[in-house]
Amino acid sequence: MIKLGRTGNRDISYIDLFGKKIYGHDMASILLKGMHTGGYYSVNSVNYTEASLSAEDYEPVTHALAFWTSDVDRTVQVGSGDGSTIGDLTRAGNSTIYAHVALSSLHYDVPTGGAFADTDESDKRIAGELSWTKPADTNGITGYKVYWGTAGGTKLSAEALYTLPGVNNCSQTIRSGTAVPDGATCFLVYSYGLTGESSSCLVIPIVDHVVAAQAPVINTHPADATKNIGETATFAVSAIAPDGGSLTYQWQRSLDSGGTWSDLDGAATSASYITPALTYADNGAQYRCVVTNSKNGTTATA
Repeated sequence: MIKLGRTGNRDISYIDLFGKKIYGHDMASILLKGMHTGGYYSVNSVNYTEASLSAEDYEPVTHALAFWTSDVDRTVQVGSGDGSTIGDLTRAGNSTIYAHVALSSLHYDVPTGGAFADTDESDKRIAGELSWTKPADTNGITGYKVYWGTAGGTKLSAEALYTLPGVNNCSQTIRSGTAVPDGATCFLVYSYGLTGESSSCLVIPIVDHVVAAQAPVINTHPADATKNIGETATFAVSAIAPDGGSLTYQWQRSLDSGGTWSDLDGAATSASYITPALTYADNGAQYRCVVTNSKNGTTATA
């Protein structure tokens, strides 16, 4: 709050700068139009147009001086220096009333009502819709930033995971298979504007939805076969994945009564396998199929 004192019969007045855009031209509660002059932000309610303002031109504001030059012409100068004065606050023929105050960082309200439900069933992988509600007071807010963080509000990185321009842009789709970094237990959502981020954040917990590993269920095992030399043998397996995963197959052969097994090359990765033409060396060979649930890596052998 900047307080303007009393001179002669002039009443005490107040101008509230906290929460307003010092950088922009939407300071309607203070002054309407302005320009950038002499290294300071000088606003005048009479002479200049909003088109002359450029938010990117101004340095961060830490102090302000306010003064009146007449009953109808009000001017506010804002600069980045300390001291009791910033520039020349007098104009010939006019008395000057001013106050010097420190300005807090411009305040941006924090979003509310965050929600996230993980739809990815893998461990340390997430997916789903992250959402929140914009604050009741959106003054100065130009968007939101989302970070990995902890329940205590500590960021894991200074770099935002997502930046969402627009005060009404209050949701973000997390793509399937997004890896959760070590130490991250929450999303941190900050409002941001021309001068930086909100001083606090909305904390949205991450609950990793993991489905317990389920092995494939073998419904039909391969059957023994008796064949002549020169013929081929066909083996088949039937299996399902109880958790809806997809199955992969690898056929193997053993020549030492199941002591050791070797993967078969060629077309040995489907639910059925046809041997090459058999020779005497194949007598007594054993075949099996290792079925793997690709969703969680568990296996079953038929």
